[in-house]
Amino acid sequence: METKHIKLSHVEAIFAKKELLHSELDILNVLRKFKNYKLLRKKETATRNKIKTTLTSLRAKASVIQSSFPAEEAKKVKRTKPHERKRESQGHQGIQNELEEIRSKLAQLE
Repeated sequence: METKHIKLSHVEAIFAKKELLHSELDILNVLRKFKNYKLLRKKETATRNKIKTTLTSLRAKASVIQSSFPAEEAKKVKRTKPHERKRESQGHQGIQNELEEIRSKLAQLE
């Protein structure tokens, strides 16, 4: 394999060396940031696991405390659904409208 050389001026050579050094700096900065990211992810995972175990133990304690309370019968309350209330109010207005129409017809006949 043949080696080919390109003649560069002094200014071009210095510029190329500067660009190479800037590229190396950028690569090292990216590596540093990546290592920092990995470290932060490990800390985050450890913190999440700690929170998860703490919540699990708190739920267990809460269920034990709740089971120690006396049982109380819950009153069953029938609640109307929002769309049923809306129909009832629309039906009421419909009746009101019909009453007004009948009254106006009676007034015209008199």
